[in-house]
Amino acid sequence: MRRRRSGLNFGRQKKKVNMSVVKEVCVWIIEIAITLLVAFTLVYFVGLRTSVVGQSMAETLNGGDEILVNRFIYKVTDPRPNDVIVFLPNGNEKSHYYIKRVIAVPEFQAIFHYSYCFFHLRHWTILPDFFATI
Repeated sequence: MRRRRSGLNFGRQKKKVNMSVVKEVCVWIIEIAITLLVAFTLVYFVGLRTSVVGQSMAETLNGGDEILVNRFIYKVTDPRPNDVIVFLPNGNEKSHYYIKRVIAVPEFQAIFHYSYCFFHLRHWTILPDFFATI
């Protein structure tokens, strides 16, 4: 065994750093950072995760179901009949999200007959046969 001498030792060699390992670690860190940035951007601006409260959509969604909502699509297009939409009631930020199905849009006209509700486009001049029986 060699005894260590006290004092300075200028003849000692430095440990060599493997640069390929350092480069690979840096690449992994950058890739993870980019992935997290893209994920947070998509969730914040495009998507929304919410849960169903109540049984108003019982045929399609049950209470407690978790759903993912596309926030971006209605900035590009308008809702159509039979779309399921998510909204805050009266813009109230402190309330839970309401989940409802669109049954008509502004260009539709509603006809109520007993306990039934029928819709047709306002620009139709002749009503289809199923409206004639009302």
